[in-house]
Amino acid sequence: DLKYRTKNIAIIIPTNGNKSILSVLKSIKSQTNKPGQIIVIQNQKKKINLSLRLTLIHSKKKNQVYQRSLAKKYLKKHIKIILQLDDYVCLKKNALKALVKEWNNSEKYTVNAPTSIA
Repeated sequence: DLKYRTKNIAIIIPTNGNKSILSVLKSIKSQTNKPGQIIVIQNQKKKINLSLRLTLIHSKKKNQVYQRSLAKKYLKKHIKIILQLDDYVCLKKNALKALVKEWNNSEKYTVNAPTSIA
């Protein structure tokens, strides 16, 4: 019996308008196993046109630490793992599946992500 599944993962991405955010989101969309939640925090009011379920939050501050903290207020109850990505980090295919496997094989509360995920 698995402790975690990819639906237990929330991906938090703060951005200050970096154009590569669309590539990051496409890499998440192409995952075999989808995350339970995607949260993008931006300091600009920009629409993101992808057929992808995400929570889009506007932040008055550009500070990444502030933005990440703000995102945590929007986490759904079933989320057990938080993956914080920069707005230029694209995930490799099956990255979330590999991350969950690492979590399920660990006794620790914190796991270093395998280098093969990004």
